Amino acid sequence: MIYHIEKSIINIPLFVLIMTLPFACFRQPEQERYQALQAIDATEQRLAETCRFIADYPRSDSLFPAIRQVLKLLNESGQEDRLLEFIINQHLAQSNPEIRTCLDRQLMERLLPDSVQRQRYAADLAHYRLEYDDPLALALATLPRLQIRSPDDSLRRRIIRQLSDHILKSDYTDFGNFKTISEQLLEMDDSLLVPLSNQFLIAAIDRCTPVTIKKYHPDITQPDSLLNQFYYSCFTALAWNAYRQRRFEYALNLISQASKYGDLAAQDGYIILGAAQAECDELKQGWAHLLTGLVLNPGAEKESPAIKNIYTTLFRRIRSPREDPTRFLNQYRRSHR
Repeated sequence: MIYHIEKSIINIPLFVLIMTLPFACFRQPEQERYQALQAIDATEQRLAETCRFIADYPRSDSLFPAIRQVLKLLNESGQEDRLLEFIINQHLAQSNPEIRTCLDRQLMERLLPDSVQRQRYAADLAHYRLEYDDPLALALATLPRLQIRSPDDSLRRRIIRQLSDHILKSDYTDFGNFKTISEQLLEMDDSLLVPLSNQFLIAAIDRCTPVTIKKYHPDITQPDSLLNQFYYSCFTALAWNAYRQRRFEYALNLISQASKYGDLAAQDGYIILGAAQAECDELKQGWAHLLTGLVLNPGAEKESPAIKNIYTTLFRRIRSPREDPTRFLNQYRRSHR
């Protein structure tokens, strides 16, 4: 019995060796490859190889040092655009809290210009992380901030689409925020983002249900009224986007759909109706609806360059070229109050 116990004790180191040997053999190429990175002098080659190492060994003990190395190389070489993309890509991929904290700091330093905005971003990120996984929390907190400071247009679009994809494919149901994100995309003044703005509006409509209204507006007494108002707002916004894309018949169909849920007096509905009609061989009806909208919203053309351009263009098609469009509109408003 004693012999058996002693034999078992003697065999314990052998057992440990047998169990750890495969792992040691597996890690040896990984360690050798990481050490080899330090001997590469050319910056671009070292960058490429380090990024490849990160992709090939996502659970490596050397992962964090490798990520820090890429951050340092991109920063020293002044590649701010690539640096921002790398930070976001790694943030979406990593689950290590220490790595996330480092990437949070790096992202805030490059995306936000002052401490107040960084504090707000950190608060938003912490808030979203209480309820959602990190990729979705990052997307919700970061996407609106890309208009504050952005890299070149093509890279910005790629980052925006990547973050948007996480939101659109998630189980996130805050329909109001979907519409807000749609508006923020338009504020970036990039026509290639209009289709993405449409996706968020459609997602907002899909997610606005009696259940989600009760979730996000628990005190509301008339949920059907809110649903109709929200649908009207989204369909009108889709109509404006269609007009921006020069899809005039589609814009006309969308504003017709909006009218089922609300009064066209709201959200410049008559203006977009008139603008779309004028482009669909309904010039006189379009002109009349445009003027109705401009009477209902006396500051429309001052607040929106797009509306001013619509009015001026139609004015030249309808009225005499010798007339002054501003004087005419002022007189028309006075006579139709």
